[in-house]
Amino acid sequence: MRPASNSPANTSTGSALVAADGSFQIGGLRPGKATLYLYSSVYPNRRPSLTRVERDGVDQARGIDIPPGQSISNVQVFISYGTGSIRGTVKFENGSLPPEMRMSANLYRNGRFAGRGAQPDARGRFLINDIPPGNYEVHLSVAFAVPTPRPYPRPPSYQKQFVTVADDTEVEVMFTVDLKPREGGP
Repeated sequence: MRPASNSPANTSTGSALVAADGSFQIGGLRPGKATLYLYSSVYPNRRPSLTRVERDGVDQARGIDIPPGQSISNVQVFISYGTGSIRGTVKFENGSLPPEMRMSANLYRNGRFAGRGAQPDARGRFLINDIPPGNYEVHLSVAFAVPTPRPYPRPPSYQKQFVTVADDTEVEVMFTVDLKPREGGP
């Protein structure tokens, strides 16, 4: 769990093992908005997904507020395991991807990162596994890996596609990225 802040001075992290009764306690977090991330060392080949976080029965999709000097309780974390997959392909028009650019495909559910993603390979192919059943958005982003001066064109903005995943099935998506220079520069 960590406060959702981009400033290193305001960021703190913590971790906890989940007890046999499902309880957990994370200490030492700074005040602010906190988000939870899930990792299982018990089943490294089968990743659980964080499907929902509630506090006092209220969905905390945008994070949990940690007030100064106070503790938080009554947080419920819902997880699921899935066996669905998304196989994707990225095709390029009007050129090939410059070496300074990187791609990533990430999965979102109900407006929040679903804990799954992949980096397309040199052929533009990617695979995201262990997805629980449900409706998702697949976001493809293409951006420069490091600040790059002109004459490179402004990179294309991200794209998204809506998919429905079921257990033991594979959904295919295809993205087309037009590398033709756009007006406006970077």
